[in-house]
Amino acid sequence: MEGSRKQTVAVVGLGAMGIVGVKNLLEEGFDVTGFERSGYFGGLWHFTEDENTLSVLESGFTCSPTVGPDPDALRQQRRPTYPVTKDATPTSHFQRVEEYIESYVDHFDLGRHFRLNTAVERICREDGVGQWRLDLNGQPSERFDKVLLATGPHVKPMMPKINGSESFAGRIIHSKGFKRPGAFAGMKVVVLGLGNTGGDICDALVGHASSIYLSHNNGAVVTPREINGVPLTHNMSRRFFMIQGILDDWFPRLSDWVFNRVARMFMRKFLGPIDPAWRLHPGPSVRISTPVISETLISNLRSEAVISVPGIQSICGPREVELRDGQRLEADAIICCTGYENSFDILEARFDPTTDPPQAWLDAPGSKGRALPQLYQNVFSLDPPDSLAFLGCVWFVSGAFCLADMTSMCIAQVWAG
Repeated sequence: MEGSRKQTVAVVGLGAMGIVGVKNLLEEGFDVTGFERSGYFGGLWHFTEDENTLSVLESGFTCSPTVGPDPDALRQQRRPTYPVTKDATPTSHFQRVEEYIESYVDHFDLGRHFRLNTAVERICREDGVGQWRLDLNGQPSERFDKVLLATGPHVKPMMPKINGSESFAGRIIHSKGFKRPGAFAGMKVVVLGLGNTGGDICDALVGHASSIYLSHNNGAVVTPREINGVPLTHNMSRRFFMIQGILDDWFPRLSDWVFNRVARMFMRKFLGPIDPAWRLHPGPSVRISTPVISETLISNLRSEAVISVPGIQSICGPREVELRDGQRLEADAIICCTGYENSFDILEARFDPTTDPPQAWLDAPGSKGRALPQLYQNVFSLDPPDSLAFLGCVWFVSGAFCLADMTSMCIAQVWAG
């Protein structure tokens, strides 16, 4: 620390990532304040009816937050900093995850460092004093030595441009606004986009919507959440990652082929035969596209509770869509599971890591036309790295809590010198 004064750090966003960021920065001796625009912490793990706020589905299940393959634990066999209770199962309902987050905050006495219902509207650098100014909604601006941006990747929904959408008499919403499947009871629903969100929404709609069409242009690998009672990510050992790393370094094409072949082998072995009519193959490499994790999507496709169809070409009537193969469907609602843009709009433009991206980055596999953030190790700002960092831009096959914990430990220790 510089002199006797503690360095001040603002953590913007108090979802799961921001919370562990606050904890690890405090442990390194920083004076930390966490800002959250909503009236609760925990981010998407807190269910809300607000269609403008992303939250987990009411039926949502996930792997427990700290039992994923922590990369450090794989090497040192150490326990997470705050393990789940002994009665926790490898897969948990979202309410159990939310309870875990609340107990985590209580255990480390983090709540007194939180400022809820406090929206950060703008973050600017005051070069003359070497500090960051946070402009707050309805409150005076405040200044900090460092900023950790933990708003995550799910900020700005990507809505596709569909020809003729202005003539559609039904509902067109982004998946962010999907809250309860009962709101679509008796409707013919087109779910646009094959990913984890699209799979979850299809599963949720079964028994509510009269017809469910899963509309997609690309295939995907679908895997169960558990294999032989063990969470999917727990089946990936230290040896697996060592072999993968060697292949990546020396034989990248072979590595990609092996990785995808193994993923599809698991898919067939544990979910049964895959009908070509579902158009799940070929699909993008699992190295750049996350597998769809679902126990029920394949069985729903097999029973035709969910019908796989090509992407939408246009809307050709008040309740009719035309698909890319010329087929026409009646539809009462379209739910766009089309992801999010990387958005850092609250940052002063010169520090926005997505400003003026190289064309090669826009063309990179996996970017899907989005501007990828240009950061050192996907964490630190290129300018200035000693006072601006980001959580949520690193991807690894791991539990989200473990990944955020390791990343924020790195940030805290680098900043502490």
